[in-house]
Amino acid sequence: MTVEKREFYNPEKELTEIYEKETVIELAKVKDIDNLIVIHYYWKDSDGELWNNFDDPMENVRSDFNTYRNRVGFMQPWELKELRENIKMTVREFGDWTGIGYGNISKIENNQRVQTKYQDRIFKLTQEKFNSTGCILDEPNKGLESEDFFNPNLFLNDEENHYVSTYSYKDDLGDAS
Repeated sequence: MTVEKREFYNPEKELTEIYEKETVIELAKVKDIDNLIVIHYYWKDSDGELWNNFDDPMENVRSDFNTYRNRVGFMQPWELKELRENIKMTVREFGDWTGIGYGNISKIENNQRVQTKYQDRIFKLTQEKFNSTGCILDEPNKGLESEDFFNPNLFLNDEENHYVSTYSYKDDLGDAS
């Protein structure tokens, strides 16, 4: 088996040297789960010390986030981005529509933070609406400025044409409760 080797400049040691890639299976903690089994990648220097990837120091953190999302059944960042792009919304428009700050949407899409249970529920409801109707507006081709813009928390109309919630806020507030 060939060991991957690369040359890196290590600013802490102020030295450029050859490092060997090392794969380590570790336990990680994300939010309330402290027993996530993850594969982390490090670079080992000539002294045997392990370093995070100098070109991508967040590599292992993103791996932890993805493992957490898999464990709790959350949407992955690429799925959220794909949904938003299929809906043909910018990050700002999607943030305005969901009520989630566009900065948070961007960080979730770029795997820099993990969404809350409440946020993930909004994303999944949006995905369900889009998958079943091909749009998230009550009438296709209406603009974002339309008063008929669809509220992601409400899905069904009752006999009097009022929206009726399809889920319990109390059960799905996640970190917000």
